[in-house]
Amino acid sequence: MNLILNAFAFKEDYGSSMQLNNRSDDSKLRTYMKNMVVSLVSCKLKNPGDTVCLATTSEPTSPYKEMLEKAGVVIRIIPFDKFLMPKDFPWSLAFYKLCVLDTLIKEGGFENLLLMDTDTITMDSFEDLWQEAAHGLMLYPVNHTYSHKDRMIIKEAYNSLYPDGKDNMVHYGGEFICGNREALSQLMEYCSSIYEDVKKSEFNIPKNSGDEVILSMAAALYVKKAPVITAGAYIFRYWTENGFYLVATNTVSNPVCVWHMPAEKDTGVILLYNYYCKHGVFPEREKAASMLGIVSAKRPFGLYHIMARFNRKFNK
Repeated sequence: MNLILNAFAFKEDYGSSMQLNNRSDDSKLRTYMKNMVVSLVSCKLKNPGDTVCLATTSEPTSPYKEMLEKAGVVIRIIPFDKFLMPKDFPWSLAFYKLCVLDTLIKEGGFENLLLMDTDTITMDSFEDLWQEAAHGLMLYPVNHTYSHKDRMIIKEAYNSLYPDGKDNMVHYGGEFICGNREALSQLMEYCSSIYEDVKKSEFNIPKNSGDEVILSMAAALYVKKAPVITAGAYIFRYWTENGFYLVATNTVSNPVCVWHMPAEKDTGVILLYNYYCKHGVFPEREKAASMLGIVSAKRPFGLYHIMARFNRKFNK
């Protein structure tokens, strides 16, 4: 069995997303519910033979629960009782995904598992993804430079916990954690060990640490025994927002099957949700890209390509 899931914990007065910090709890909850509908229903439509699941701390409200169940999405209530972080950590609830992974891996019952963030949409089948995941652990390196502020948080946390350590902290995104059960079991052993060290330090790591901090440190241990498969062929972060202009070649040409849209939680993803409510399906690639502020390019086109076309036409 292939298992695909979102993991979502919601508690009043806890920060669920840095992108929605100025929103009330009720408003944030509705936004996340709509995001989950887009993420999970689009995934089920493209992968009808796979088990698609929402792991959460309490049942979704109406009409979102009914929309998920009608599409064939399984809803699992899983307590948030592991990987607990202090309330003053803005990303404290994001660590719920590690709790869910730990629970499901110990339960077993699946061959391959993919955990995705809620602000995603699936545009294609996961047939290739599952064949690759069978070989081990797949994570998404977000290509941050050595001094990028987000990567620096991971290095600062690592240096605080392990001052004599010499590992290079690659920043792996928490929006995509995938692999076979054996590989994920090993990863979670490392995650659990690192979390225990965080607790022993009395949470002496940067307060803006997210689940990616523990994930990236665990990956640094994992790669000493087995390689991490780069997931960039299957997922991409599209940082689009008002006034942002992005030309992307991986929406139509050599396309990725999962689009992650961190800044579109309450804008572009809501447009996709409204489209689904009206039509019962999600828009095709180019229309969806347009709704998200992405210009789909089938191939790069510039002066070189203009001259190449000229030469082909007149030098036959």
